[in-house]
Amino acid sequence: ETVEQIRKWYSGEVPHQDPDTKSEWLGPVTMLRAVRKVMQRECPKLSLQRGGETIACGPHVLRVFQERALECWSRGPAAIEECPPSRRMSRFPGVRYGIFTRGKPSRIVAWPRFAACGTWGCEAGGWDEG
Repeated sequence: ETVEQIRKWYSGEVPHQDPDTKSEWLGPVTMLRAVRKVMQRECPKLSLQRGGETIACGPHVLRVFQERALECWSRGPAAIEECPPSRRMSRFPGVRYGIFTRGKPSRIVAWPRFAACGTWGCEAGGWDEG
């Protein structure tokens, strides 16, 4: 389903904005649409927004996380784990985002970019801001 949503994105069949996210980037928007479509088909009574970290949906089990800015200017061991010096001191703001569990308290489980990344596409090709 995600590949179908990416095809629709590039063919212009769908807008690049979605009311359920602030993102206008291909990855988050197309993945959200694909998950929503699968949930409509497999578990129409469940809600992605109201679900917990794990959602059992038909034959699928979805793990849902949240991307947000890191707490780089707080003190204490939790802040250092979330935003180590390599991220805090980077000139590129894109490395100061993390992937977190949903709910309270949330905990960091990953970073969307490696710490030495210096551009939005991390110089991997394919990034187009136009």
